[in-house]
Amino acid sequence: MNRIILLFILLIGLGSGCNKNEAYLKDLEKFVTDVEINSKDYTEAEWIEKDYEFTKLSEVRFSEIANKLTPEERSRVNELIGKYRALKIRKGIGDFKTEIKDRFEQGKTIVKELILPDSAQKKDAIERAESEIKNLSADTVRNTKIE
Repeated sequence: MNRIILLFILLIGLGSGCNKNEAYLKDLEKFVTDVEINSKDYTEAEWIEKDYEFTKLSEVRFSEIANKLTPEERSRVNELIGKYRALKIRKGIGDFKTEIKDRFEQGKTIVKELILPDSAQKKDAIERAESEIKNLSADTVRNTKIE
């Protein structure tokens, strides 16, 4: 009789561990999918909130089940964490490109304002400035390493 009770308790313990793993994977997958779908519209405050949620999922909750995950489950967790981090990198690159474009537009205006209107010098200076800014932007993007 004691063996049957012990076996029953063991099976319940194993079953609840699997349920926690499945629940965690489901929550992580839902979170990453939601971020992937909506990330283009997130404000800076929303990204901060998502980073907080991600930390809770990837560190706090993960540490509770890490040693109970199967190799397949651990692989899926790593894929999802990698996907979220890639979304964050893509957002950073998008912000960087926007900043470069803004600087380019500002530079054109500076050149226009510093040179007399409708002069040949103005046209030549604007063309040189545009060329230099494009080269600088291209060099900056080429030299930016993503780790």
